[in-house]
Amino acid sequence: MSDGYDRVREMPQVKPARIFTFTDVQVYITPENEKIIQWWLNPYFKFESSVVGFHVEYARSGGEWCRITDTMITNVCLYLDEDSYRCGMDNDVWYRIIAVDANGVEYVSRPAHTLGEMNRHDWLVARDILRKEYLRLHRYVGTFGYLLKKREHGTKCSECADYDMEEPIGLCTNCFGTGFKYGYYNAIGFFLDLSGVSSSRDVKEPFGIEDTRIRNARAVAFPWVGTYDIWVHGSANRRYVLRKVVTATEIRSVPLVYFPIELRLLEASNIAYQIPMTQELELPDAGMPCANPQQGGWRRGIDFDEVF
Repeated sequence: MSDGYDRVREMPQVKPARIFTFTDVQVYITPENEKIIQWWLNPYFKFESSVVGFHVEYARSGGEWCRITDTMITNVCLYLDEDSYRCGMDNDVWYRIIAVDANGVEYVSRPAHTLGEMNRHDWLVARDILRKEYLRLHRYVGTFGYLLKKREHGTKCSECADYDMEEPIGLCTNCFGTGFKYGYYNAIGFFLDLSGVSSSRDVKEPFGIEDTRIRNARAVAFPWVGTYDIWVHGSANRRYVLRKVVTATEIRSVPLVYFPIELRLLEASNIAYQIPMTQELELPDAGMPCANPQQGGWRRGIDFDEVF
């Protein structure tokens, strides 16, 4: 018969939970269109040295980050952004916070959207939904690939635009048909559940028989995706264009899960296969939001995406 110490010693070791720098970042929009960004540090996170201050950055969904604070914010965890940004039907402006310690080391928060706040109960429910979705995608049914987000803002393409209408025409390797320089943002790792495929054959003159194959996929709504974005199969380099995006799950108008996402396979001759996965920005560029935009960083701070 073993004592209590033996029973405790034989228990399996549990991996300690990861402690993140920030506990939460919230964005509030006033009726005057002022953005109030507020953040909270995790009291259990150990910095290498004392925190000197904070910077605030913003980006379009999946795009480059622009630092909007000229000087560091000190002694307060709040920032008021009075600038107005061009938005379409989708308000795709995101913010993140950079904590800087005395050694110059930067700690990055998770991106925060501008669709309003959640109370703690709603946030915990959303967190658990995302945890299960990431677990399902990463360990069981997900197919890894890369998301190429279509640019909808920036410098207008000067090589293929129509002189009168300023609309893109023809095949262009400068904007890839988007009308904006570079065409697409840098690729982001993105899992999809390719649950089904449908195929329909039709005879269309003068091309003869045309086989249109459509896949319906499921994905986590981070970053937000839209029509005419491109998904690249991670191991086969097959490229699909997103033609329809439906939100299956949302809380307080915040999308969490997409289903179905309608994907259409692009022909090998399509110019989309010439889109590079990464592009170095030529600075200075009048179409960029700031003089030194920071690329990437969208997967940073997403704990479920890093754990599984």
